[in-house]
Amino acid sequence: MRAALADPSVDALLVIFVSPIMIDAHAVARAIVSGVAAAGQKGKPVVTCFMGKVGWEEGIRELEGHGIPVYRFPELAVEGLAAAVRYRDVASREEGRMRQPPADTARAAAVLDAAARQGRTSLGLLEGRELLEAYGIPFVAARHVSSAAEAITFGIETGYPIVLKGDSPSIVHKTEHKAVRLDLRNGDQAGAAFLELKKSLQAVDPESRILAQQMIQGGREVILGAFRDPQFGPLLMFGLGGVYVEVLKDVAFRVLPITDAEAAVMIRSIRGFPLLSGVRGEAAVDLETLEELMLRVSRMMCDQPRIDALDINPFIVRGPGEPSLAVDVRVRLAAR
Repeated sequence: MRAALADPSVDALLVIFVSPIMIDAHAVARAIVSGVAAAGQKGKPVVTCFMGKVGWEEGIRELEGHGIPVYRFPELAVEGLAAAVRYRDVASREEGRMRQPPADTARAAAVLDAAARQGRTSLGLLEGRELLEAYGIPFVAARHVSSAAEAITFGIETGYPIVLKGDSPSIVHKTEHKAVRLDLRNGDQAGAAFLELKKSLQAVDPESRILAQQMIQGGREVILGAFRDPQFGPLLMFGLGGVYVEVLKDVAFRVLPITDAEAAVMIRSIRGFPLLSGVRGEAAVDLETLEELMLRVSRMMCDQPRIDALDINPFIVRGPGEPSLAVDVRVRLAAR
């Protein structure tokens, strides 16, 4: 024990003893206590595992009386050491700064007030865009269109390709309901897609409106969500986005509000982080923009308690210097 504790390559010591017949387990325990005392522990944790049936009760009392943890099985001892390592990592991590990004809180409150006056518990997509933009979260160019001609005009004004999608609270997953038409590259495609989409929406939600959006190409899709948990309060979720988020479930959670250091750690904690940092020669996305985005959502959830849940999916994040934009958003409001 003295040699192991003096070895700089040893970080902790687990002493395992199985008491055979004719061996004084209590004496072994006293020897362990003596070894720890003689080595001074060198600042290293020492735990023990006492197994057997002969004399182990006295040995356990001896060890615990001198502050040395005792486990009945080696696996439990290793779990205890691992928990100590995790605690050290948490206690020694960088706290970071609690930043307050600028926001137009009055503009955000006006959006929520309008929904409350109508007794609604969810926002439309353009209302969600208004809420995001009030907190400086950029959204792709979009507007409702009520005819094929308006869809074509939108494409001419913003530039093709464009996207058409159904905008209704009852349509949660647009791809499952075939409520989205992607990569429309000219007026003929936009006009035909509008008529086709309008017809298919009749079977899903006849009241659904059609939203035209500029199609964003390149970059990576991420999801950023937030909700209020009855036990922990507001929580932030981050992960790879798009249609695969519910399959991969590669997401991270933090209690709000978060610091800038926590935002950086959260991004890097998902398994798919190499897809964001650049893999096999691909360029990295703008990680600073992602961190700023998370801080803005953090402030929004803390400022606006009427927001029960927020889902930005996908948010297209691109390389440094390129615009990164939210493409879709769902906002659920707390019932009054």
